[in-house]
Amino acid sequence: MSVHPLNESFDILGEWYLPENPSRKLAGKLLYTPERTELHLNEAFQPLRGKIYSGGSEQSYPVIYGTTIKGEAITLLDVLQIGVSFNIGSGGMKQPEQLISSWLVVGAHVPPDFAYPQISFRVPALQVWLSRKIIEYSFGNEQAPGPFSQSYRILPVNVETNPIPSIDATLDWAISWNSNFDVFTSISVEVSAWVTIKPSSPKTIEWYFEQQSTIAAMLAFLSGVPMSPDCIEASIGEPHHNVSVLVTMRDAYYCTFKNLHDFYMPRSAMGVDLNEVVARWFEVYRKVHMPSQLALSVLASEKLWLHVEFLSLMQALEGFHRGLFDGNYMEGDGYESVKKTLSDAIPTELASDHKDALRSRIKYGTRFHCASD
Repeated sequence: MSVHPLNESFDILGEWYLPENPSRKLAGKLLYTPERTELHLNEAFQPLRGKIYSGGSEQSYPVIYGTTIKGEAITLLDVLQIGVSFNIGSGGMKQPEQLISSWLVVGAHVPPDFAYPQISFRVPALQVWLSRKIIEYSFGNEQAPGPFSQSYRILPVNVETNPIPSIDATLDWAISWNSNFDVFTSISVEVSAWVTIKPSSPKTIEWYFEQQSTIAAMLAFLSGVPMSPDCIEASIGEPHHNVSVLVTMRDAYYCTFKNLHDFYMPRSAMGVDLNEVVARWFEVYRKVHMPSQLALSVLASEKLWLHVEFLSLMQALEGFHRGLFDGNYMEGDGYESVKKTLSDAIPTELASDHKDALRSRIKYGTRFHCASD
């Protein structure tokens, strides 16, 4: 199966049909871009008949299957009609239909509610953040005197597995590589890293993307920049048969870091086991989801005014604190002496209404939201 990166556009011709009517295949072109997936059919699945009204309801399809001219199986999920036109010419009338899809699966025909055993996400620069060198370089001469030589060796790297009890799944961190060379002119090795989500039982595609967003938030905070995946592969339960999943990633940002010092905190500088970090993050993420999204939007934004960036990150930090800790600075019993000290310190020359206002605020001073109370 060919790899289909999320950030590379393509178009391909094929025949397309609805699962409930496989005998009626329509010719058309599939167009994928990082912004959207469109299917342009030469005919409509549901030809318009009778009276035609403007502003009619849009047709939707849970799933559409296709086979490309290269014989590759395609599945479009959550498909919405965006237009049907009429063309009348010497050959008769045609009703081309245009559709847009939320999810695109390349490599198999799968039902809308299909449960996948595992899904892998390739993340640019993840291989650097993991701090696991895979290319070894040496220079010298094995027998002196003699000519010097340069050698490059690809080191074996094992898959690292993290159990995630809170979602009853494991994460696999794997590094892969591709090489190209000829014996006379060139050699190149391209290294990439994948994170694979493996639940104890198969899950729908939506579940995997919820977990992926949790991983992406964690990596963004550790690296200092968003780290979106640029390629997605899913297992469909058949040996040696994975499929490509293509979906529009909102606010996708592909990390381009190449050195450890580029990251805010690479894995090698954490000082704590990755198992512990990942498991704990999945436990608390629901409590800090909203401030996480705010922080991620700031990290992904460019040319923000410095004071806007600072205040937004401070608001996100406040949200983290409120999500992870109780809403009181101290317990009520311990606050009584503090409240008395503050009340006694109110100047006697203040107006009575001013004193009452201050005492009201002091009464709730142990809470983070004392002003609103």
